Amino acid sequence: MSDIKNMVVIGASAGGYNAVTELLSKLSPTCDAAIFVVLHLSKKSIADVIARYYQKHTPLVCKVAEHEEIFMKGHVYLAPADCHMIIDENQILLTKGAPENHWRPSIDVLFCSAAVAHTSKVIGIILSGLLDDGTSGMYAIKRSGGICIIQEPSEADFPDMPANVLKSVDVDFKVLVADMEYLLEELFKKPIDKNMNVPGKH
Repeated sequence: MSDIKNMVVIGASAGGYNAVTELLSKLSPTCDAAIFVVLHLSKKSIADVIARYYQKHTPLVCKVAEHEEIFMKGHVYLAPADCHMIIDENQILLTKGAPENHWRPSIDVLFCSAAVAHTSKVIGIILSGLLDDGTSGMYAIKRSGGICIIQEPSEADFPDMPANVLKSVDVDFKVLVADMEYLLEELFKKPIDKNMNVPGKH
């Protein structure tokens, strides 16, 4: 398993573009985590353009994920359009599997893979979006001993995704995007519980 202490997975859809920008802009350049972002993109979207835009607003290294790339602390990896992003123990895998919740990339695919590979190291964040992609992924993170954070639904441009997680998962924190920076800094300091059950592994 990777020796990176914290794995932050972020999911956003409608209204989430700016929320992701705000969150990334507030993170410290010494952020003790690898960060993975699924933003619902159309097949025609150019993920490189979005990654370059995010790079202008964050001190972290921001890039589009590549297949079999070894992930690193202090980096932000954006799922490319029309590909699922899966986190393995040390690397990123990109697949053309069937859409989930009508999307490829799917937030649930990313979150569930992170929960299986990294258990209590994982911090899941759901931002603005329509429908319920991310709910089952957050449940997997919770079962694995990870931390579940949602954007305050009343703040989100489209509250469906965080609200649906709140209905189905015992979330740990419901906060404004502006407060996530301070919350993450505190969470990064906490010890990891290595004795948790892993969904799909018995």
